[in-house]
Amino acid sequence: MSRVRFVTVFLENLKHMMLVVPLLFLLVPTAQANEEILNFHSDITVNTDGSLNIVEKITVVAKGNQIKRGIYRDLPTSYAHPKYGASGFKSKAPIDSLQLQRNGNSEPFHIEKLSNGIRIFFGSKNRMLKHGEHTYTLSYTADRQIALQDDVARLYWNVTGNGWAFTIKQASARITFPGAPSIVQQDVYTGGQGSTRSDASFKEDNNGLSVKTNEELGSYEGMTVKVHFDASEMKLNQKSEFTLLYQDNKFWFWGAGLLALMGLFLLVAWLVIGRDPQRRPIIAQYRPVDGLSAAAHRSVFFNKVDDTSFSVGVLSAAIKGWLTISKPKKDIFKLSLTENRDSDIEVEKKPEKIPLS
Repeated sequence: MSRVRFVTVFLENLKHMMLVVPLLFLLVPTAQANEEILNFHSDITVNTDGSLNIVEKITVVAKGNQIKRGIYRDLPTSYAHPKYGASGFKSKAPIDSLQLQRNGNSEPFHIEKLSNGIRIFFGSKNRMLKHGEHTYTLSYTADRQIALQDDVARLYWNVTGNGWAFTIKQASARITFPGAPSIVQQDVYTGGQGSTRSDASFKEDNNGLSVKTNEELGSYEGMTVKVHFDASEMKLNQKSEFTLLYQDNKFWFWGAGLLALMGLFLLVAWLVIGRDPQRRPIIAQYRPVDGLSAAAHRSVFFNKVDDTSFSVGVLSAAIKGWLTISKPKKDIFKLSLTENRDSDIEVEKKPEKIPLS
């Protein structure tokens, strides 16, 4: 091979290598960043009082990207009330007896409250996880998870939750019932929140059920089981519906009670001291002005002197004895001054005041 041919072939191969090497660099971080949940298994034991003892084993691959100090698990503790949920009432389902292990050793954790539950943070903020696989074992008790209707117990449980940002390669659960009840109905749902997809299969044995997914779950997908079984072994604390409603929604009842008491107090206060007195009928009362005769009152009221005013003045003078009224003929009246009129009245000087005085 000539030197020119060798250089040509070398340059061609170098060009191809320069195209491949950057692709390799792009693929390496992608492989390293592939954090996921390899296996999520839950052992669920149904107790006769309606609570669940749950042990979850979660195997994850940590690469220091999203999983740095640990993972977190969201658990609901309140749900919309089945009958009065539209009015804002809740049903409470407490979570307690929490324990956590990592790779068989005790692991620290802390809890934060959510609007409808709790968030459990696995691990310590002062310690970073080593890269690789880690298996967490979370144990807890979930209360009030079984509902009874017509001698049938109903279990509805989201096994994995839907808050995971990682794929779940395999999800499975083992449900153990008290005694060996007959299974009335069994369903499993996989996928996002509210999904009715069912890419999982059941296996029934003597006193329980096993279920596992047929394919991996994507980000924010989960697995939920719904099982109806014979309730002959269940001994739930049968409190009245109102008692449970009050127990779960004390804040609303106390608030409504305080508002009712305040309204009652205001009503009583209004009835006792705040109500206006009953209105009485308004009667106009009149009295004559001192120093004015009846004829003068009429003249002032009508602002004129008419025949009636004159007649009233004549009658007033007759009553006081200043004159006499006689009727010598039909339709003829005769007025005559008397000798007994008051001495302080000078008729000759002030004749115009005599009728109106």
